[in-house]
Amino acid sequence: MYLEALEIKRLCLGNDSEDVANTLNNIAHVMFTTGREEESLKAYGEVLRIRQSRQGNDCLAVGVTLGNMADVYIKQGNLAMARTCLEQSLQIRKTRQSSNHIENARVAESLALVHGKLGEWSKAEEALQEALQSRKLHPGSSESNILDAMNRITFVKGQIEAS
Repeated sequence: MYLEALEIKRLCLGNDSEDVANTLNNIAHVMFTTGREEESLKAYGEVLRIRQSRQGNDCLAVGVTLGNMADVYIKQGNLAMARTCLEQSLQIRKTRQSSNHIENARVAESLALVHGKLGEWSKAEEALQEALQSRKLHPGSSESNILDAMNRITFVKGQIEAS
């Protein structure tokens, strides 16, 4: 059904419309959740191309797309590409959203996870500190979320000391 909608939108609106990008994004998400990572990345790549050409390289939609691509790369085990996408996504989000936006914390925590898997413990700690600050500033953060963030930082500090 999404593929039919995509073709209709392409015919009516052109290949580079935001509606086409949104439909492609939905298709990419379905492919990702059904284990079709390569197809998902291809669709997300097209979403990224459309959004960058229409809105520029630093718009929030590009940051969100890069975060989605990072999720696929993490699932594939391609941590270097995941790190690159997350770093770019976080940079865009920091310039386009308030510093206490909860999604900034989520992206920083994902980046810390990737740094940890790569053995980059100092960078993991830095990302977790950034996530903690976002969580502390976010009005909806619970004490539990903040304590979890602090526990992750403690774990990473232990890894730094052990290495």
